[in-house]
Amino acid sequence: MTENIVVSCVHNTIKVPHQYKQLFKGFEKKRRGAAGSDIGASELGKEIANELKVQLYKADVTRLLVELDCSLTNKKFLFSEITERLDEKAKKSLLKEYYFSYYKKLGEELKEKIRMNGTVLHLLVHSFAPVWKGKERNADIGILYDTRRLKEKKLAEAWIMLLKENLPKARIRKNYPYRGTEDGIVSYFRKKLPHPNYSALEIEVNNAQLRNRLQSGSFRKIIAKTFYEMVQNAAKKSS
Repeated sequence: MTENIVVSCVHNTIKVPHQYKQLFKGFEKKRRGAAGSDIGASELGKEIANELKVQLYKADVTRLLVELDCSLTNKKFLFSEITERLDEKAKKSLLKEYYFSYYKKLGEELKEKIRMNGTVLHLLVHSFAPVWKGKERNADIGILYDTRRLKEKKLAEAWIMLLKENLPKARIRKNYPYRGTEDGIVSYFRKKLPHPNYSALEIEVNNAQLRNRLQSGSFRKIIAKTFYEMVQNAAKKSS
């Protein structure tokens, strides 16, 4: 029942290749914080992928080197304050080695799933900071989707229902803290791959829930198991 599922996480690492180490001198605190990666997202992505017995499509480098979850025209986020100083040749090299290679690898897998199964469900895993620009974010989990796509809406609502049943104290919201249609990987593939063959959801988890090592394990397991249950239920309804 998971043959048509692809799980990805692109803010999963703070790794900087050796040839760019000098460039990050003085930015170690920033790199190791929420700006460098989504805290706890890598572990959550692994938990979900393991539950479904599928591969996790991860990034190889920190988002501060090049931001994979935005379009090439998004000049505000594509390169950070650290890499924005590079010349055009160096930037093109970064894009070729990390940005285009990731999109190619992920795109090929999504297309293969569609070819083999007719449809693919793509889940992108993120976490978010509890406080942003001095304002507390009032959610523990956000499920992002395109409200104009009926299939995504139904899948999101089914998952949210299961999450609320299993995490009754958690604050769970739709399309929060970001809209499900914002610029990024999911929006890119919605345009590139045929509808309704391609569907996508994103999960955003408050990283305060992922920092506590004693509690985060069970929290991650519940998220993974409810996603799996949602996928199973959807498969049964469509059969």
